[in-house]
Amino acid sequence: MDKWLRSAIDYIGSWIEFQHTTIQQPGVMVAFVHRGEVVAEHAFGLANLDTGEKLTRRHRFRIASHSKSFTSAGVMKLREQRKLRLDDSIGQHVAGLHPRVAETTIAQVLSHSAGLTRDGADSGQFIDSRPYLDANELLAELKRPTVIEPGTRFKYSNHGFGLIGLVIEAVTKEPYPVWIKREIIEPAGLRETEPDAPLPKGASFARGHTRKLPYGERCVIPGDNPAHAMASAAGFIATAADTARFYAQLAPNAKKSVLSVASRREMTRNHWRVPQSFEAYYGLGVNAGKTDGWDWLGHGGGFQGYISRTCSIPACELAISILSNSIDGAAPVLDGRRDADPARLPVPWCTRPPRARLDRPLVDDLGRERPRAGRQPRAGRQSPVQQPVHGRRRDRGHRPRHRQARLGRRLLQPRRAGPPRPRQARQGQ
Repeated sequence: MDKWLRSAIDYIGSWIEFQHTTIQQPGVMVAFVHRGEVVAEHAFGLANLDTGEKLTRRHRFRIASHSKSFTSAGVMKLREQRKLRLDDSIGQHVAGLHPRVAETTIAQVLSHSAGLTRDGADSGQFIDSRPYLDANELLAELKRPTVIEPGTRFKYSNHGFGLIGLVIEAVTKEPYPVWIKREIIEPAGLRETEPDAPLPKGASFARGHTRKLPYGERCVIPGDNPAHAMASAAGFIATAADTARFYAQLAPNAKKSVLSVASRREMTRNHWRVPQSFEAYYGLGVNAGKTDGWDWLGHGGGFQGYISRTCSIPACELAISILSNSIDGAAPVLDGRRDADPARLPVPWCTRPPRARLDRPLVDDLGRERPRAGRQPRAGRQSPVQQPVHGRRRDRGHRPRHRQARLGRRLLQPRRAGPPRPRQARQGQ
């Protein structure tokens, strides 16, 4: 293992343990895969607050929408076997749909551009107010027309990936969980992954948990309810190691994978821009984007009492998966997104002391420093910029923000042709 990676893994493990303790999370699990091998796993906290069961690296979590990547890989495998095409209409394989739904293509559904409803008329299956839809209930929901015109923009749809599960069953003539486990999960070497509940007898399972508010304490959510026809969208259960191992294999440069290089490139390329505050895209069942010059791919997931995220960085041959067994868990922090920067999250997830944030000068729209509420400026008072922070002074080499803005504008202006203009002599010289 590279020296920089070992140092990073050691630091991240201790950092997550500290944050887990500070914000009083039930449990957190993280795994790192480098060049196809699991190089580190960490498990912190408890698998069940009611029983006090300690969380181990072998506990499995609901990984929710990570299921979509497995389902998409299944479609690409069938495509390699020439059993379907991405531009096949859904109606070629599944009957009983609304005509507008039947006309959408497999590629549109996989890329969330088919214009389908997200969760139907009643999304209570995601808050345990009703069971997950079975095949007949899902088909009844899809007798309604598309919500928007297909192929016009990105629109996330859990129903769409439930429908893809029906397509796989129609093509293979087998139940989705049976086929996906034999053709995708087992060939990928994932021994602690199941496409849906229930788990095999004796398998360790981390229970989900609610937020601490508004009741002042967390409640345990069983989390073992089957997802039925929605398993292809949100049913999978796995460890962090298995999840990271699978996404490492989706990278186009992976040495080992259940898919061809061409299929992986098609899955992970940018199909549609995701409308959000940072640059990100959706491929075929996979998120993708670029952060600080690094291309990444992955997915996230939220289930009743769980939240998770996985990120693979092909250039580093590295995949990281973090799973939390509480709905307000740690997973969004490590997803590579700018709007999940720890500096923008509420304390104590901020990695800097709160005082460092408070010591920043407040500026108005013109870049001029203004006093804080409740503090009146007076002669002799030091500016917050000049006050020492943690034993250091911040005035060394510091430019006020309005000067920084002027300097930035000057640097962005194109250079004028010819020699530089002579400086005008100051008055009195």
